[in-house]
Amino acid sequence: MGAGGEGLGRESGLMAQPTALAGLKVLDLSQRFAHYCGKLLADMGADVVLVEKPRSGCALRAEAPFVADKPDPEYSIPFFYFNTSKRGITLDMAQAEGRELFRHLARDCDLVIEDGPPGALDTLGLGYSALAGIRPEIVLTSITPFGQTGPYAHYEADDLTLLAMGGF
Repeated sequence: MGAGGEGLGRESGLMAQPTALAGLKVLDLSQRFAHYCGKLLADMGADVVLVEKPRSGCALRAEAPFVADKPDPEYSIPFFYFNTSKRGITLDMAQAEGRELFRHLARDCDLVIEDGPPGALDTLGLGYSALAGIRPEIVLTSITPFGQTGPYAHYEADDLTLLAMGGF
């Protein structure tokens, strides 16, 4: 702080600097692996909207540790950490109305992040072909442990599995 108690924020009269990804609009469907991807984009200025399932929300809400050791979806420290700088909504993509709302959001979106099993969005009619039909410029990033095709594509994985499969 300066001699007069001035800091470097708005109170000092300095303007906030533009961020690297300002203006980028992202829909984040992460449930298993891709949480950090959305976090990085949001922390660099992208407008990231986390799309959660009704009732259960994001799977990270069940992950410990919890604030004050209180096991509650609203107290998950990993959920807080990975979702800083994001906005959030709840959509039931199993219902036609939820899928239609998602399509509406995708019209103004630049990027969709998803980490469901390969083909999961296709079965909902929301795969890349459908999204590109809504917005040709859209980018769909599908993050899975073993890719979208091949003999291991549908294998589940966690950190230990990935370390073992990678030869660590």
